[in-house]
Amino acid sequence: SSHDFNSQLNAFVSAGTSFRLPTLNELHRPFRVRNDIVEANPGLDPERFFSVEGGIVWKPVDGVDVRASLFHHWIRDAIANVPVTDPAQIAEIFGSIPAGGSGSQRRNVDEARVAGVQAELEWRASDDVTVSLDGIWTETKFSDSPDQPLLEGNPFPQAPDLRLSAGMDWKVLQYCTLSAGYEYGASQFDDALS
Repeated sequence: SSHDFNSQLNAFVSAGTSFRLPTLNELHRPFRVRNDIVEANPGLDPERFFSVEGGIVWKPVDGVDVRASLFHHWIRDAIANVPVTDPAQIAEIFGSIPAGGSGSQRRNVDEARVAGVQAELEWRASDDVTVSLDGIWTETKFSDSPDQPLLEGNPFPQAPDLRLSAGMDWKVLQYCTLSAGYEYGASQFDDALS
């Protein structure tokens, strides 16, 4: 739902639930990068999301929109590349792993969460030029993982906590627009146990 305080300021809040089915790759396609192996898992359950978000949209002057929001997502049965560390499971799933390599399998993690804040600025400098800035900070965490307790408390792999982007669109002709952009992402890692 949303509420207009005046012509310049609007507040909104939303809550909902959704799900994501495992992809065919997650279910059936293993892959290998050098000596690191990731096995598919045909027994994956769908991910289930529970989300809340709230924020404001502010229009301080004509042509400028500022949007800021807070969000929190709880995920049940999150699908992740879970490292396999038990020797019996390694033998059963992979047979053997090359020296210096690792083995992971796509598995459901009981509970995970994502919380953060996002801010956006859009400036329509003219009828032909629009400039935008966008920033998002997120905290991710595997919050409950009985099958792999070493995951608990760790952030998601390949999920930078800060992302910034800037862009500009210039409408040169009626059917021709030139776009330029820059994106920055904070450091990220591959190992779910780090």
